[in-house]
Amino acid sequence: NVKIIIHIDSLALGNAIGGTRMLPYDSVESAIQDVKKLSSAMSLKAAIHGLNQGGGKCVIFNPEKLHFNEIAPLYTSALNQLAGSFIAANDMGISIKMINDIRHLSPFLISSNQLIDDPSYFTALGVFHCIQYITKNHLDTTIPNIKIQGLGRSGAPLCKMLLDSGFKVSAYDIKVSHVEQFKKHPNFSALDETNWFSLPCDIFAPCASGNVITNSNVHLINSKFVCGTANNPCENMAVINTLHSHHIQFIPDFVSNGGGLIYAAGTYHQLSRKEIIDKIKNIPKLISKLSCSSSNMYVNALSIANEKISSFVNES
Repeated sequence: NVKIIIHIDSLALGNAIGGTRMLPYDSVESAIQDVKKLSSAMSLKAAIHGLNQGGGKCVIFNPEKLHFNEIAPLYTSALNQLAGSFIAANDMGISIKMINDIRHLSPFLISSNQLIDDPSYFTALGVFHCIQYITKNHLDTTIPNIKIQGLGRSGAPLCKMLLDSGFKVSAYDIKVSHVEQFKKHPNFSALDETNWFSLPCDIFAPCASGNVITNSNVHLINSKFVCGTANNPCENMAVINTLHSHHIQFIPDFVSNGGGLIYAAGTYHQLSRKEIIDKIKNIPKLISKLSCSSSNMYVNALSIANEKISSFVNES
């Protein structure tokens, strides 16, 4: 009953690249809906960050909860059949160790050329630089309150970077153990399920699964900015428009969380670590370009990304 579902959204700018997600989906249909939405975001992410890559994503429907090692031959066979149209990285439910361990089974894994670090760290790094930029240019305090939802593979390193740099951080995670590691830090506050969402903050950083901000709870958001590592944190465009109408600036997720893709693509193409880090440090320049004042940044970013994709198609 295991199904490897790969969705390629676009090949206009190059072969598609994206993570592999293995979550306890309720049905094949919900897995397909997720992979389509995620692959579309990858196309936008690659385009807005100037990468010569298309957008794609893989999800593994695994109702019997088999170990990844048991699924790996089927997974890599699917990648090999696509013959390079899709380059696979890791995502939720798949560790970078799992990808590194099977690199010999397919040349279409991001680790096929070398053992790599977890791209999630570089996702966090990009968001960290965005938060630094927002603080310096758009907040009236040098020590803003940052609220993080999710202290997993990207949320935890983001939290550490912020605390190490003197930020005040409050955070919530459904796993208590993820929160415990930060509790002794004087600038850290642990939140629980009763208060985390509506607690006021300067910047809200969603760093878990998508659709956390919905039509039913968007009115409870009490922050100046939303800027996190999660893909598709807003349920739909109506939610994004509501944030804008409430004067809450939503930094488009495919802008803020592009660091992981920049690292994955750069490593696959054997760029140096310095070249990759320099690209990630430039992510905040996109925020400046998109304007933080009166316009809807998500609409602006969407327009720029789609224009890049369509102009390449037209030229071809």
